[in-house]
Amino acid sequence: MIDAEVLEKRFKYSYRYLKFFDLSHDKSWLENFLDIEASDVYGLPEVLVLLHPRWYNELGVNLQINDPRGLKSFSSGPINQECASERYWGYRCPLVKITIHTDHIFPWSRGGSTHFQNATYLCDEHNLMKFTDIHTMPWEILFRDNNWIRISLTTLMSMARSKSKQKLYFPEKQLTRH
Repeated sequence: MIDAEVLEKRFKYSYRYLKFFDLSHDKSWLENFLDIEASDVYGLPEVLVLLHPRWYNELGVNLQINDPRGLKSFSSGPINQECASERYWGYRCPLVKITIHTDHIFPWSRGGSTHFQNATYLCDEHNLMKFTDIHTMPWEILFRDNNWIRISLTTLMSMARSKSKQKLYFPEKQLTRH
């Protein structure tokens, strides 16, 4: 099972994400980006809010041409993958006759990229249980050195630069701070 300390961290990261998501509603993408960039306390949960699709219209993202998330679903998963239920719930999947699905760790609906580093493999039942609940994400290990976040944020930064002509610096320390 997953210990209480790990669960506490996961809920803390999810809470921070949701709190910043709520606070960000009255500001533009650029204003939120600059707040994160200047902060000594914001980290990965707040950065992930910048990837949310609600900003796409403001930034001029054309979902047919330049969706930073990529395709909505993975083409197919590697053969012989096991259900990753242990990563999320702390126990090995007890199901025997299962089909494994490739799903997003950080949900596509929240800006998660269809990139192999954001992929997880779950059986039908666990995939349905996970859905888009960010509380189950293994924040503590899965976002270290993750290029899909960097690629998506760089794409959105480029779009914001073209609209504002403001110089933006990549929030390196925030991306590595949990």
